[in-house]
Amino acid sequence: MITYSKKYWSLPLLLRTQGSAIPNVIPFGLLSAGLCVLWNFIEESYDTDYFVHPYPFQIFAFIVGFLLVFRANHGYVRYNEGRTNLQLMTSKWSDLAAQSLAFDSANLRKPGKHAELLEDCQDFGERVVHVLSLMHACGLQYLRNDKLLSNLKPFEELYSAAFAEARPPANTCDGEWVSRSVRRRFVYDKFSPDLMEITHAFSNAHLGVLGPLTSKEEEKLLHTPERVMACLVWTHDALVRRREQGGLDETPPVVSRMYQVLADGHDAYMQARKLTDTPFPFPYAQLVTFLLAIFAIIAPIVFADKVKNVYLACVLTFITVVSYYGLNEVCKELEDPFLWYPNEL
Repeated sequence: MITYSKKYWSLPLLLRTQGSAIPNVIPFGLLSAGLCVLWNFIEESYDTDYFVHPYPFQIFAFIVGFLLVFRANHGYVRYNEGRTNLQLMTSKWSDLAAQSLAFDSANLRKPGKHAELLEDCQDFGERVVHVLSLMHACGLQYLRNDKLLSNLKPFEELYSAAFAEARPPANTCDGEWVSRSVRRRFVYDKFSPDLMEITHAFSNAHLGVLGPLTSKEEEKLLHTPERVMACLVWTHDALVRRREQGGLDETPPVVSRMYQVLADGHDAYMQARKLTDTPFPFPYAQLVTFLLAIFAIIAPIVFADKVKNVYLACVLTFITVVSYYGLNEVCKELEDPFLWYPNEL
């Protein structure tokens, strides 16, 4: 996703090509402008008037424009839905990490149990945050159609200096460190635009995980297409085992809240996954592409026939075709909010 400034009436945006739809559609505009020159030459040579009135073309242009506007509206709905569910997924699993650590560390405040439960508290905290960060990273991988397990990197490798500063003091279960870790664990390393090649993009887009993957985790994730579900099972297992060990010693209604936010986060992930699994309807996309191709051929004829100045006719043809194709290009980006760099979420 590209962030940008709106200063100076947004004019600096015209100088940016990264993520822009304009460069992709300029060839269509140039092609139509060339056809306009050709038709203008034919009209002058044979003194032919193809259109008595442009009304038939106006109907056709209106139909194509309506289809594009409808597609743009549908694409923005998909884009906004993807962003909403992605944020909800992150929020819910962050809540679960914070609640698990807070509820479990409550045992340390009970008389006579601090030394006995401190080590178990730290082990549980590391395990649950590791699995949740792994589940979040696997969710992002699926949403962007990334199957490379090598893209899951420990934060020690991605942010070694920052991670070293954030380590908790020895023999403590520090709530402030937990808070910083939970916030940091969902940040993933965006790959640099100058390294980006669409066919190799994922190899430069690592996802951070708190703690290294164990050999068992790697083997399981490598052989299952449902990596998020596997992590979900591990999270439930960690919570149940800790409860059996005497941890998470809160009342059942309070503990049930943890399972609720875990399920809410998974539901948000499935809603976001729906957008990856269900593309924009093929017949509609095919029809729009077909009509745009016809539009790019007919528009030069109309402008060449009705605009007597050949230069002005070419300019108007170029602007019109680029506008229609540009809107369609924006629609294609919005419809798949997790896939296409650099406008992906």
